[in-house]
Formats: sequence, structure tokens, C-alpha cells
Amino acid sequence: MPQKDGKLLMIPGPCEFHEDVLKVVGEASPSHVAPSFIEEFGSTIGMLRKVFLTSTGQPFVIAGSGSLGWDFVACNLMEPGEKALICNTGYFSDSWATCIKAYKGQVVNLQMPVGGAVCPKMLEAALKKEKYKIVCLTQVDTSTGVKNDIKTLASIVKTVQPECLVTVDGVCAFAAEVVMIQNNNDQITHLWNLTFSCN
Repeated sequence: MPQKDGKLLMIPGPCEFHEDVLKVVGEASPSHVAPSFIEEFGSTIGMLRKVFLTSTGQPFVIAGSGSLGWDFVACNLMEPGEKALICNTGYFSDSWATCIKAYKGQVVNLQMPVGGAVCPKMLEAALKKEKYKIVCLTQVDTSTGVKNDIKTLASIVKTVQPECLVTVDGVCAFAAEVVMIQNNNDQITHLWNLTFSCN
């Protein structure tokens, strides 16, 4: 719904809400142990699994900006001193690297040319050169408009370094581009084997 001045905001965030949604957001928060909240939250987790096309992936609902996902990765999936390979396609990759450094992670930057997606051959070469705890990918970087082929890149990571964690910043791509975490459903054959995707 356009703002009161008639301008329509068409960016990833902040986003505009219909007045019905704003009314609900303005209501008092329920207790986190209220039966109605437990039912609603469980339903939300189920719906998120559908959005992520997974029956086994565990969605986490965290309150914060998209960059909070980087903190989630840096402080929960890495120890200080461990190496992260940042596949850099723009501003948001740079910011993810800064976040990991703040948690004392070692960052190796695989820099792509401005406007260029992650080169699979460059990623493979980087993985063969050094061992990493984690690889950080940005599905779509709004600063450059680059869309990365996450399925292909994750497959390369898991082929070269099977124990390496694959994480994705998918904030800009959420619900517009496909992202699949993990799925053991035989009907879905393209497993991306992502450890974490913040959307």
C-alpha cells in the first residue's frame, strides 16, 4: 500500500504494510507461553518450511534486520580464529565480512568484479587452496544487482570440502528466488545442502 504521500516504496526494506497489518502489529504482544501464541508460532514455522521447500530444515524466527543473520552465523557456527571464505559480489558481502571479523573470525575475500557473479572455477580453486570452516554467499546483492547460482556454488563447496558449512544471505531474494536448505523428501531431488540461509 502506498505511503500517505502517494509514493510507492519499492526496495527490499523497510517495506510498506497494509493498514490491516499495521493494526495487528499495534496490538499488545501475547505471552510467549500463551496457548494461542504457541499455536500461531508453530503454524508460522510450518509455513516457513513450505516457503523454503524443506521438510527437515529448521527455521528460526529472529527479530532484527537482515544483517542479524550474519551475527547468527558468526557467533553460532564459527569459533574465533576459524576461516570464512566470503564470496564477494558487493556491499552486503563486504558487510558480512566485517561482521565475521567482529567475532574474531579470519576472513578470506574471494572478490568478484563489480557486477559479476561468483565464478564457479574461482570458488573451486579457492577451496582447493585452503581449508575453510564456512563459505558465505549472497544470493542477490542489491548494491550490484548480482544474482548468484547458489545451488551450483553450494555443490562445489560440498564436493571439494564436504565438512565446510555453506551459508547464504538471501534477504533480497526471499520469496522471489528459490532457496532450498535441505530436504530428505524423495520427490525433491535438488538438494542444496545449505547450513543456514538468512532471509
